[in-house]
Amino acid sequence: MKLRSLITSLILFAIPFCMQAAAVSPATIDLMGGRNETVASTFTVINTKATSETYYLDTLSFQAKNETGEPQFSSQKTQDDLTKWIKFPSDHIQVPARSKLDVPFTIHVPADVAGGSYQSAITVSSAPSEIVATNGAVIEAKTAILIFFTVKGDSTKKAALLDFLPSERGILSDLHQTFTYRIQDQGNVYVIPDGTVTIKDLFGRTIQTRNANEAKNRVLPMSTRSFQLTDQKPKGFLNTLNDQARLFAIGPMHATLALNLGEGFQPINATTSFWYVPYQLILVVIALIVLVLLGYRFLSKHKKT
Repeated sequence: MKLRSLITSLILFAIPFCMQAAAVSPATIDLMGGRNETVASTFTVINTKATSETYYLDTLSFQAKNETGEPQFSSQKTQDDLTKWIKFPSDHIQVPARSKLDVPFTIHVPADVAGGSYQSAITVSSAPSEIVATNGAVIEAKTAILIFFTVKGDSTKKAALLDFLPSERGILSDLHQTFTYRIQDQGNVYVIPDGTVTIKDLFGRTIQTRNANEAKNRVLPMSTRSFQLTDQKPKGFLNTLNDQARLFAIGPMHATLALNLGEGFQPINATTSFWYVPYQLILVVIALIVLVLLGYRFLSKHKKT
């Protein structure tokens, strides 16, 4: 018995080191259905190994961990939890070597749930959940597919912009700074902001336009998410000069955020201002003017002599 226990412990201890998470597609799935309806969908599990592999299926709850949108997983399930609505034909699948398999699943919506958005994760692991749990391994041993399900019916669609700010204050010498805005979802339906940030100069000329949510990230119900809009800065003094000469702008700038949150949501508009002074270009222009004046003065004296 002691030998068997020792061998079992060694096997369990070795699992996290030899276990590799499966490759899956897609990474997220969006579905919709009414109360007491059953909705069917599929995802794909890909086996890149040279041998046939068995993968185990399970579900986990998740919420937004922080304002970056990072998911925080939990094995606890409640009655109104999407994890309890998801069913598989089997809790495990076998995928032949170097091939892929489409895995069906269904979601049965209870008749008495409220309308709105629900989320869950389908997990795929190369070891059964009970073995992973016994060994104390965490979600890194699994691959998660995020499921977002909207129950049709009465829902609360409300969101607010908490702030919209540039990353730097004062007088700036480039227009490639980071802008940050935060959206708070105050309803029970997730939102995917869609829109732009447009930078205009004092005369209303459009200097730059950015996609406000290029990755199509979403804000979960009753949570806040921060969005950062970065732009590649030119590297080196000459590239900076070329960029400033191309923009040919100076003075107060206005950055306007315009967002559409979807049907039923109020659009969001906000503006922030800052000063832009391309001092590198200004210094070079001044230096050239000084050189021209000195050259003109030198030539004038040379002619007189």
